[in-house]
Amino acid sequence: MKLFKSAVIVSVLALSSTVNALSIVGQMMTAEMGVNSSATPSSLDTIYSSVTFGVIDPGHEIGGNNQLFGVYESYGYVDVTANTIDINGLNIGFGAVPFNGYRFFDTNGTIDDFTSVTVTSNNIIGQDRISFSADDIWINLSGLSLYGNNGYLNLAFTTAATSVSEPSTFALLGLGIAGLGLSKRKRKA
Repeated sequence: MKLFKSAVIVSVLALSSTVNALSIVGQMMTAEMGVNSSATPSSLDTIYSSVTFGVIDPGHEIGGNNQLFGVYESYGYVDVTANTIDINGLNIGFGAVPFNGYRFFDTNGTIDDFTSVTVTSNNIIGQDRISFSADDIWINLSGLSLYGNNGYLNLAFTTAATSVSEPSTFALLGLGIAGLGLSKRKRKA
């Protein structure tokens, strides 16, 4: 009977032992700068520049002097963490077209879906200039000039964490089933 109880406990532990799917840290993202004839694009009509990078935490993913963000000063950077995108050192003006700005997206389709994106700090960029889908974050800066004190943007986002079983879960489940089999075998003998 003790073996049977142990097997049941191991099986319950196995079924409850799950972890969240891969977070954004360690995944690949792409950032593009471009324009679109629609204010709510699904892709960019014209891409001026594009950078694919691995998300590392902590650390800047895109450093100074990168023309993707109009950054020409050595202090400019983009830093993506588990739930933020910080763009600093912008030194650029955006022409007035329906969409003119940036798109950040999940390069390999391995990041959980984006479920919210909010502006956490900037004195001229409002929430109405941010849109997102499951795999994309759009920042529409059409008609804005981001120089000096306005040359930054901080966004916070959330993703839908999904539950994925760990390999050890299956090992524990296997041990639990084996224990049940052994307990039945002992009773027959």
